[in-house]
Amino acid sequence: MQKGPGLLVHGFELEGSSELAPGTRIYKGGVEAAIDGILAGRYSPLDFRWFVGRHLDLRTDDFAWISMASARPLALKQCLGLPKPLWHEVMELCGGEYSELSRVELVQRTDLDEDVRNGDEEDGGSRSG
Repeated sequence: MQKGPGLLVHGFELEGSSELAPGTRIYKGGVEAAIDGILAGRYSPLDFRWFVGRHLDLRTDDFAWISMASARPLALKQCLGLPKPLWHEVMELCGGEYSELSRVELVQRTDLDEDVRNGDEEDGGSRSG
């Protein structure tokens, strides 16, 4: 769905938005209300995440995706300027084989600082910002 519309995700109950799952207080949609709120100074553009492109045929039963619980602050975390991509942070927090998968993937990346790839960050390898 690379040519389809993006999905707006945020933490505000806006006109035109709907909660992703009951009780999460994580919302999708409400684009016009989000734009109006940003222009009026009620919100920052960085309060909103746009996701472009989605796979509709991936399922958890064939291990193309896994589902996991996540705290709201982590799901809505600002991703700009993180020393480590959010995906890796989440995988490390899951522990076990997921943490190991993240580590193996990190050492292969050439676009990250060497300390991040080697897990030698000042705070022990995890950023919870």
